[in-house]
Amino acid sequence: MSSGWKKVLLGLSMLSLFFLTACATSGGIPSNYDQRAARAAELQSVLLLTPDIKVNSLSAGDVKEEMPEWSEQARRLVIQTVKNEMAARGRKLKILDPQTRYRKTVDAVKDLHLAVMSSIYDHTIYAPGNMNVFPQRIEHFDYSVGSVEKLLKAYKVDGMLIIRGEDNISTSGRKALGVVSALNPFSQGQMGGMTFLEVTLTDARGDILWFALKWNAGDYDLRDDEEAVQFVHDTFEDFGGGDS
Repeated sequence: MSSGWKKVLLGLSMLSLFFLTACATSGGIPSNYDQRAARAAELQSVLLLTPDIKVNSLSAGDVKEEMPEWSEQARRLVIQTVKNEMAARGRKLKILDPQTRYRKTVDAVKDLHLAVMSSIYDHTIYAPGNMNVFPQRIEHFDYSVGSVEKLLKAYKVDGMLIIRGEDNISTSGRKALGVVSALNPFSQGQMGGMTFLEVTLTDARGDILWFALKWNAGDYDLRDDEEAVQFVHDTFEDFGGGDS
């Protein structure tokens, strides 16, 4: 697992506790929340960078192997569902041309985005045991992936969506082991294949105005039309609201 996704796993546990602790902790809600929400609402045309979606086969021994065909199938479903989500909200969506001459710019943005989101999970999410929280970073949430004005002007849009996701599909052997474990009262059992989806909205300056992170342990398959649609829909539930 990459260091980026290790940060995501930490963020998942922290996010689940965030709103339970925010009200009781000074600075839990950013002071610029409303401003970011207003700016997000102004973005009526958005460029979707090619989503980084990875679908793995997960063995009984917890060995993951990416399956390119599965990943591409899930990516197509995610893109189509995002199109529908934007249309339902009256937002125009353009898809990044995979052969864009801005490829180096896009790659740099994605690399920086990974680092920035890791910092957000580390420093702005209250959770027991997280000693890296910076109250001032929460009070005034101010994160950016750097200016993307040139890219957005080229596509004639005023915002950008960055999506990362991973789905781990249990093999038949892993499923069988799960059944056996469930029948054994002394077994710890096996966690099903995890599904993650992270979505970030920025403006031309690259400022992060909204983000969402959804995860589930084994109940979804991003290769399945209905399940992918539901998972993406739930992730976009408060899209453009200023925070996750």
